[in-house]
Amino acid sequence: MPKTWKGKARKGSAGRQQRAQYIGSTALMVVDQAPFLKKALSTCKRLRNELHKKQALLADFEEQDRSAFQQWYNRTQGKNLTQNRELREEINAYQFILHHLSRCAYESFHEFPALYEELFERKKNGSLFAYVSPRAQAAADEDHECDDEDDEWDDEFEDEDEDD
Repeated sequence: MPKTWKGKARKGSAGRQQRAQYIGSTALMVVDQAPFLKKALSTCKRLRNELHKKQALLADFEEQDRSAFQQWYNRTQGKNLTQNRELREEINAYQFILHHLSRCAYESFHEFPALYEELFERKKNGSLFAYVSPRAQAAADEDHECDDEDDEWDDEFEDEDEDD
């Protein structure tokens, strides 16, 4: 049975009003989807055109505008950029020196003056960051020796497994 609406008249102070009463059914209603699809298709085409325009603008920016800006920036701010880079390198060098001097002062204060001279001499020569503290070098050598011993132990262990 199809859906139907039955109107009842009701009297009131405002006059006659219609009240709709639903007499139910679960039948499906057929809807023409052509207008919805047409609208969705036109929206997709419009958005695709906008996307292509914006992609063209982005490609133009990346090819021309970005390089032009970089050239302008380097031309106008090149001196400041170079100065900032040099100061940053110098700060890193002094932090490196401070770190090693702090550790030396904590671990073996009597070696402090010699280390101070060595680090600043290395800074002048440009080999500061090649410095490795004697304790770190000894620890690295010890780790290397331990690795060799572990390899020998592993070989002995594998030989015992083969015998079994």
